[in-house]
Amino acid sequence: MQGHEERELSSLVKWSQASGAMWLHMLLLSGFNDQYSFPFTQLRAHLGATEWARRGMEFDNPKELEEFAAQKVKEMDMYEEALEEIEKSKALVDTGNMTKDMFIQRHL
Repeated sequence: MQGHEERELSSLVKWSQASGAMWLHMLLLSGFNDQYSFPFTQLRAHLGATEWARRGMEFDNPKELEEFAAQKVKEMDMYEEALEEIEKSKALVDTGNMTKDMFIQRHL
């Protein structure tokens, strides 16, 4: 931006660059695409190969990953069942066969 050549970065931006937090923040916002995406490569470069490998080993637990995935599938099934019930109730509200108060009471 013209006219801002002499301005400094804020202390928060400087800290974010120095700590690598800016790359972690970008990863959290982007949805963890893959380890070769730009934010991942920058975070890996910031941490260094040894630290990156050490941290990767912390997640090398197939049994724990399977349990986590199974729990998430179970939670998704429960969510879909609850959503289906809410949609049925909303249809009843839309047709006048259920009051809004009844809907709220049922789904709180």
